[in-house]
Amino acid sequence: MPEKSARTTVQLAEAHQGYYEYNKTADGAKKCGFIYYFNSQQMEKLETDKFAVKTQPTGTAANGWIEETQCFMMHTIWLTESNSLSRWYEWFMTVQTQTKITTGETKPVPVIPTEITGPACKNCLMSISHSGTLSLYEERLQDGATYWLNKPMKYADDCDWGKLRGDGAFSSLQGGICLGIKLDDTASKRLFHLEKLSFGYKGSDNIMRRINHPAGVIFEAATNKKSAYLGYVKWNTVYNMLTIRIDLLAIGSVTKLRYQAQVRLCAL
Repeated sequence: MPEKSARTTVQLAEAHQGYYEYNKTADGAKKCGFIYYFNSQQMEKLETDKFAVKTQPTGTAANGWIEETQCFMMHTIWLTESNSLSRWYEWFMTVQTQTKITTGETKPVPVIPTEITGPACKNCLMSISHSGTLSLYEERLQDGATYWLNKPMKYADDCDWGKLRGDGAFSSLQGGICLGIKLDDTASKRLFHLEKLSFGYKGSDNIMRRINHPAGVIFEAATNKKSAYLGYVKWNTVYNMLTIRIDLLAIGSVTKLRYQAQVRLCAL
């Protein structure tokens, strides 16, 4: 692991980053200190390269799951002129990773990316948190330059996961709703699966249904609930995202339609 200012151009361009900074006091004790930096990609690389041991996740589905990775590091110090070993330090470190993220309640479609922060770590443990984006993808048949003006609207057999939906106006919710969830950290190799999906809206009766009202839960892993509205939930290897198709929503004319998803990060 290089010193921060001594990193090469190749090392600076790598997604995984691990380096240290050196500080030395001017007092008579001649104290020296090291500050070590790791990003989430570095921890994932240590795991895949077998330089770190990860424990089974602990916690609960409601409060979140935590992975602990135990690492060992030896830091050697050498004398430049004689090229001889002066001393060394051995460190044992524990890194905690929060494995559950919630995209948060969005504004009326299109969905706005929301950063999800994890709780502060305790006992001087390092903490890694992730954030994700919930977006709408195209469900309409793209048969012309102005396909969104078709009357009646035409719908594709399945969602186009390579095409973000450019607007939030639905002429009907009978043709399918396509939701995709991605990690904002595109370099991460983690997969994840859906734990809960719900929706809320303001109906024609002018009543606002909250995002987590019981009738608005489409899927919930903890209770094995799966609404008849849900088409499928799949991991898409082409676009590295969790894809969710809702076949229809029989809720009539509504405004302020929102979706919210909770997902759990899985191992590499």
